[in-house]
Amino acid sequence: MLAGCTTASGVAPREGRFGGAVAADEPRAAMIARDILDQGGSAGDAAAALGFALAAPLPSRAGLGGGGVCVGRDGISPDDGGVPLGFNAVMKRPAIPKTFAVTFVPGPLAGAPEFGQPLLARGLAALHARLGRLRWEQVVAPAENLTRFGIPTSRALARDIEASGIEIPGPDGRPLREGVPFFVPELGQSLAAIRTRGANALVAGPVATAYAQELGIDPSALRNAAPSIVDPIVAKSGSDKAFFAPSEGGAYAAALFETAREDRRGRSSDAAARAAALADAAAVLSARHPPLEGAAATTGFTVVDWRGGAVACSLTMGGLFGSGVIAPGTGIIAAKAVTPGSAAARSLAAMLVANDNSGQFIAAFGAGADAAAPQSLVQVALATLGADRPLQQAQLDFRAGSGRNLGETKERPPSEIGVAEGAGLVNAIVCRDGLPREPKSCSAQQDPRGFGIAAAAEPRR
Repeated sequence: MLAGCTTASGVAPREGRFGGAVAADEPRAAMIARDILDQGGSAGDAAAALGFALAAPLPSRAGLGGGGVCVGRDGISPDDGGVPLGFNAVMKRPAIPKTFAVTFVPGPLAGAPEFGQPLLARGLAALHARLGRLRWEQVVAPAENLTRFGIPTSRALARDIEASGIEIPGPDGRPLREGVPFFVPELGQSLAAIRTRGANALVAGPVATAYAQELGIDPSALRNAAPSIVDPIVAKSGSDKAFFAPSEGGAYAAALFETAREDRRGRSSDAAARAAALADAAAVLSARHPPLEGAAATTGFTVVDWRGGAVACSLTMGGLFGSGVIAPGTGIIAAKAVTPGSAAARSLAAMLVANDNSGQFIAAFGAGADAAAPQSLVQVALATLGADRPLQQAQLDFRAGSGRNLGETKERPPSEIGVAEGAGLVNAIVCRDGLPREPKSCSAQQDPRGFGIAAAAEPRR
């Protein structure tokens, strides 16, 4: 747990078999995903477990009342011919996994448009249906256990409480503060219903009825929206392909990435040159993607398994603690509706990189925090993929201690940059030589300005 207090640590594969890695904004949720990988679960299993787990220790940014977007792909195994185990194996072309996206953004709820559609559970269920290997119950149960046995308030949650201005009482009646444990048994009951009845427990049944009643809507309105499995936005990344979430933030990140890579400075080893290329790309795209401000309260995470299966997600409540409305008996906080052109819509950005000739996974980036998430994601991606910077150094290149904006110099004042040093958290995993071929080339890194953690798994398979 001490690793969760650090701000610049990353991980490489531990000694022994590489079971994958995870990087997220909340340590307990990240360790649940790591444990799922340790049990031999896939990236889809771990990502779904992580998404559910975030609803307990980080309800300010993720919850059953909210949603988000994910990009995922399956891995390859020795049976597919994708791992070079001998002469015959390298002569065999691997089956190329298909990369896809799941969108479950909490748009306006029919009958109560100020609230967002509660799509998290169904979105994670869709992801698990495509990539999962473990039973559904195994994926949901860890989050349920968190709610029943108590959760010490993490630094990430304590900072969000402070930023929101909301006074949340702890067990002693005083405002909740870092390190103080809290219990959310009603949320545990809702998770138990999801574990036993599936994700549709939030659209039909007692939990759905209680939730709809609190929001003053007909329960049937909860069935008006569903997650979508769609194609991601694709961009070239040298000999590889970059796959972006088809969200507003993902589309902006894809456009920034392509425009900045066309500029030679975008592939420079100099951090200031890359930042200048990104700033110029943002200026070129400003007509279609004007600058936005506002805390969007989004969280991003990445997961990869030993076979090269990978998931990158960005989840949101539409604002810190969503609408602030909790449905009695459910423990579910209703999200604010995420509308097009809003800071919340811009903050949803995720990206996977893979080689479609060999089927090898290369990198995953999950961004969040606010509307600057796409720029921060692209800044880290340019450094690792274009300039070949080590992942930890890429995270620190434009964040370390200067208090300045990206690319700011005497010749380039802050008004020309537009991406604050404190904006847009990025959690990433990079395997430069490809996974599953070269697991030793993998590293995972949480954003050093956040309070999350990166962890590697060693499965018992």
